Amino acid sequence: KAPKLKGLWTTRRFLHNGSVDGLDALFCRTPRSATKAFGQTAGGHTMTCDGLTTDEKLQLIAFLEAW
Repeated sequence: KAPKLKGLWTTRRFLHNGSVDGLDALFCRTPRSATKAFGQTAGGHTMTCDGLTTDEKLQLIAFLEAW
């Protein structure tokens, strides 16, 4: 079940395994940690990083923070 967008920006951990901490890291605007714990790696989870311009990423982050 997908989470609701309302208040999503307050979430401390993102992705199915909790490997990304914050919207900036989710959209690859800040570096992602290599590993948090066993099975928690952000490797291969670049769907929010690739194919978007910096402006598009900022707009998406602003939209999510507005909810």
